Amino acid sequence: MFRHIYYRHNIWHFVQKPSWYMQNNLQLISSGISLIDEGWGGLYKGSNYLLIGGHKSGKTNFGMKFILEGAVRKERGLYFTSKTRDELTVLAEWMNLNSQHFIDSRVITTVRVIPPDKDNLSGTPDQDLVDYFDDVIDMIDEYYPSRIVFDEITPFIRFKDSTLLELILDKFKHKLESHNITSIIISSEPVTDAMSALLQHLADVSNGLIYLDKEINDLYGTISLLPYIEHKSGELKSNYVFDSDRGLKIDLSVLNNLDKKRQVRL
Repeated sequence: MFRHIYYRHNIWHFVQKPSWYMQNNLQLISSGISLIDEGWGGLYKGSNYLLIGGHKSGKTNFGMKFILEGAVRKERGLYFTSKTRDELTVLAEWMNLNSQHFIDSRVITTVRVIPPDKDNLSGTPDQDLVDYFDDVIDMIDEYYPSRIVFDEITPFIRFKDSTLLELILDKFKHKLESHNITSIIISSEPVTDAMSALLQHLADVSNGLIYLDKEINDLYGTISLLPYIEHKSGELKSNYVFDSDRGLKIDLSVLNNLDKKRQVRL
């Protein structure tokens, strides 16, 4: 199912999660990303993760793999994106992913996000932010998804009131946790102080950071995993490449080296 929604903004920070958090959030789910699933054992169910990367670094490819991994397990997903349905279909075909079947069967609902017109704003930036998250929460109540991807959040950032931002994000975080939804928020790399502040807020409601470092014209890039709560293997870093047949392909030799180090310590 493909829907359109005219919305407005989004934002999230860094905090160490207490030990009781781990004791109540131990269920891991498959992400569809080999380094995460084999290195971390998956992502914690009911948690949010922040994905940051430059232009054409593979962020959408990553998000689609995550949402489609849930679909094959019959987990309903919401995919918020500014891309058109045709653009997503072409990308999925290039990745050899049968997304159309899941969209047609309504296992996945793609939500077309229309960026606000900067020259003709209907309200204040902060009100746009409130409206945006209210729209998201309404769709959660309507579809009861298990997974959500926001691809991507950066074009909708114009907030001014940081206190309001924290309140909205706290409300949003509790909504995800109460519905046991696992989400990935995708963002471009920060280029301004305001953008850096936004990502700091985003990290506060996230359980880990996934960073894709790749130049536009380069074939190879580096993926880094930074857990904000305890994850198997802890921080991980590896190389990746866009394969013409399989999309995002990650070098897993780092895990073999990690296993060897563990054996030496044992």
